[in-house]
Amino acid sequence: MKNSRYLRQLNRILNKVNALQDVMREKSDEELTQMTSVFKNMLRRGKSEENILPEAFALVREAAKRTIGLFPYDEQVLGGIALYKGMFAEMMTGAGKTLCASMPLYVRALSGKSVILVTQNDYLAQRDAELLRPLYEFLGLTVRVRSAEVEGEQSEAKEKREIYAADIVYTTSSTLGFDYLMQNLSVSEEQSFLREFFYVIIDEVDVVLLDAASMPLVISGAPKVQSNLYNMADRFIVCLDPDMDYRIEDQQVYFTDRGIEKARTFFSIDNLFDEHHFELVRHLQLALRAHTLFEQNQEYVVQDGAVCLLEERSGRVLESTKLRAGQHQAIEAKEGVEITNDYRAMGIITYQDFYNMFPKLAGMTGTCMENAQEFADVYNIRTVKIPSHFPILRVDEEDVVCVSLHEQITMSVRRVEQCYEKRQPVLVVTPSIAISELYSRVLLREHIPHNVLNAYSLAREAEVIAEAGRAGSVTVATSVAGRGIDVQLDAKAKELGGLVVLGIGIMENIRLERQARGRSGRQGDPGRTCFYVCPDDKVVREYGATWLEEFRRKEQPASESVKKKIGRAIRDAQRIAEEKSKTVRMTTTDFGLSIQIQRNYIYKKRNEIITKMTYSLRDCLKMESEIIDRFLREHQPMTEDAVSRFVMENILYRFAGLPKGIKDAKQIKYYLLELAKLQLKRKLQLLGSDDSVRTFFQYMSLRAIDDSWIEQADYLSQLRDALSGRRVAQHNALSDYHVEAYQSFLKMKKQIKIRMMRNLLLGELVIDKSGNLVLHFP
Repeated sequence: MKNSRYLRQLNRILNKVNALQDVMREKSDEELTQMTSVFKNMLRRGKSEENILPEAFALVREAAKRTIGLFPYDEQVLGGIALYKGMFAEMMTGAGKTLCASMPLYVRALSGKSVILVTQNDYLAQRDAELLRPLYEFLGLTVRVRSAEVEGEQSEAKEKREIYAADIVYTTSSTLGFDYLMQNLSVSEEQSFLREFFYVIIDEVDVVLLDAASMPLVISGAPKVQSNLYNMADRFIVCLDPDMDYRIEDQQVYFTDRGIEKARTFFSIDNLFDEHHFELVRHLQLALRAHTLFEQNQEYVVQDGAVCLLEERSGRVLESTKLRAGQHQAIEAKEGVEITNDYRAMGIITYQDFYNMFPKLAGMTGTCMENAQEFADVYNIRTVKIPSHFPILRVDEEDVVCVSLHEQITMSVRRVEQCYEKRQPVLVVTPSIAISELYSRVLLREHIPHNVLNAYSLAREAEVIAEAGRAGSVTVATSVAGRGIDVQLDAKAKELGGLVVLGIGIMENIRLERQARGRSGRQGDPGRTCFYVCPDDKVVREYGATWLEEFRRKEQPASESVKKKIGRAIRDAQRIAEEKSKTVRMTTTDFGLSIQIQRNYIYKKRNEIITKMTYSLRDCLKMESEIIDRFLREHQPMTEDAVSRFVMENILYRFAGLPKGIKDAKQIKYYLLELAKLQLKRKLQLLGSDDSVRTFFQYMSLRAIDDSWIEQADYLSQLRDALSGRRVAQHNALSDYHVEAYQSFLKMKKQIKIRMMRNLLLGELVIDKSGNLVLHFP
């Protein structure tokens, strides 16, 4: 009902666009190019974008026909209107989402504000931008691509600034997110490059906001001190009994009472959850997760003696990416490879938090209707299904239910043989690298030539996907590898019935299954899809009914009636898996609230220092007075040694001690403030100009904030991991997390002031050989 209502609203605007088709066709090229200036003038005079939208869309439509030879279909215009209105549009594979996005991007760019399209990888960003470049430039707009290849520091900031200054920018979610985090580590306006966020379209929005929702973007800084607890914790975990000593629930793993008792005995500790054993508990949780939730060739591979993460859906190796907060090192200990350094998080943000910062957010994908309610709840965004321009000729067959992995492979290979004999192209979608390689070995044994696309062969991704639609081709791929690259059929393949997609195993949810099926039947092509499912599938093992275990053990033939019962149970497991995944995403949102609030506070303070930095001796001494008061309160009875340590750690490196006669707290405070005042005056005199003083205060203040925030962000990451083990102790982990996060936030604010004054007072000013003033932080 909602979708029909949304489509009626969109169609009313489409009719207005279509009514202007002849008007635009009659205009000359020069008249069309001048319309961009006309629209901008109209907006400056107070006209709304809504007023000019039909005419602007009609203009882009005609301009696209003249520049790139493509005229957007009505359905593409409908999708474009939905994107303009800030909706998530579901459009079938091959529906032309690239061209569809050009219309709302053009209209939003007329305002002169930041307009960005993010897609899955640099290749797609470059491809889409280059395809539409003639169109945008014909209309008088600039377009740039921000890829992850720009290197350098100052030159990098300058180049990034030029890229993001373009009217329309194509990039990827990870590149844009990391740029945001990096900008918020800058120390001057010259290092800033992003414009204020305004409008963004997310291509494959479900991948970004659902599949990647629980994997935050993290910028790492200096390495932590290497812990010796990883191997010790690993040795303990391998001694545990599954189900007896720990329990796996909702993709989380918890120690049972028996497991806790074993840990107490093993480490000779009475109270495992005492705050003094925070680090040990954290390492035990990391080791337990490494052994139970992370499987080699499923979540990671070991290459050249290193643990390399895999993108869960596509099987891609995630280059230069590590699990955070020690989880990567725990897996390294499990695999017996060299344990690498764990690095502090200098900046961290989830895609949920990041994209919620955009005033105007839209997205497009081939599969999102199943999660419409979740998108509405988390992002307050409506989801609409755009009708297909082409007839849907693909046939989606019922599941083939098998009782074992052996039967699953045997029956599906038989189907591959049948297709290969008549040269009909086949794409076999497997759930993991291990299954893809097993399948490949079976095909080789049957003398069936084929391509394999998994983490070990992704360098040939575009080439393999391009060949997948040729008559006689057989392709084995992990999950939805190659997404964003269409499988195009040759003439012979179309005659033979199109691409056959065979899914090996039930997928985690219907949306992922539809993505796999969507590789076939693009743009009205024929095709067939079928899934071969069994009780041994990963989703069924984790979420299926317990009576299915009997079939995994016996692997005996079953009657058709029993197979129907198994099939229903497998689909039930899929529904439970989807609910659990949604719960994990919502939990990520709930846990992320504290760090989101704290990050916004820190970034706001940093920006104020960079853009509005003011300084005064009085403000500094007031801050130092608060620090001294706290020191005096916390050190009673006061000793001269305590005062000396305080001075040398916070005011002066060289201190001969208190003068005679100064004994009570009031006298000590006055004397210490005078020391601080003299130290600051000396530095102000050495700096000379107001610009130098401002720069000095700015750098020292930012360093204090950054050092404190790095510690806090790292602590919050570790805190969440450690608290996940408190379930056994009858604690509410989420409530405990927010309470402790708030307490640590208050401590951080105090620490920022202490570090700020320490930097200002102990920071060294040195004139180098070139006569430049050099700052040395304490």
